[in-house]
Amino acid sequence: MFSQLQFLLVTSLVFLLLVLVIELFRQKGSPIVNAGTTVLGVMVVSLFFGTLIEIRELFPYGFPVSKFFSVTMAGEVELATISRWGGYTIVSLLASIWICDTAAYFGGLTFGRHRLFERVSPKKSWEGAIFGFVGALLTMLAARSLVLDYLRFQDALIIGIIVGVFGQVGDLVESRFKRDAGVKDTSAIIPGHGGMYDRFDSLVFVAPFVYLYIDFVVLS
Repeated sequence: MFSQLQFLLVTSLVFLLLVLVIELFRQKGSPIVNAGTTVLGVMVVSLFFGTLIEIRELFPYGFPVSKFFSVTMAGEVELATISRWGGYTIVSLLASIWICDTAAYFGGLTFGRHRLFERVSPKKSWEGAIFGFVGALLTMLAARSLVLDYLRFQDALIIGIIVGVFGQVGDLVESRFKRDAGVKDTSAIIPGHGGMYDRFDSLVFVAPFVYLYIDFVVLS
């Protein structure tokens, strides 16, 4: 029976080998571009987004009860609390990212003077990025006070920093992809919002870092 880590390793290796073998028989396009696009497209969506499931599954499975409760076995009240923490963590991340995006947009619109990365995204500014960073930070601190009491103050602060920094990096990376592909929107599923991936580009970068931090630092 595979462990989760073994299963991930096996499926990743098999997938990579199949992609490379398929390129032996494909007669269109560049093998390097084909393989790179396939691997990046599959791995970014499945692996990075998959860490959201891993964050949720940290609660209550494998949760270090003794670190947060003065009992060796959690009772019904404790288990219910722990289970809610998982869902609240995901919702808090989403809220932090969306508030970061909103604060960056309006902050940049109002005070933006210095371009952040003009070659990739001409409209983004340092002023907007700072507003977004502060918005993400305050949202996670508020979430800690309201629903995430398993986090210490410094934990909420670090997760807020992760969202404020890597969420905006993810947005820039997605803009770079669109510019390279010569498209304005990633799809037309959500009109006026840049496409489906545009709504979750920050989450792609944030989720893995938050999962690693919670698993290896907060709950270790």
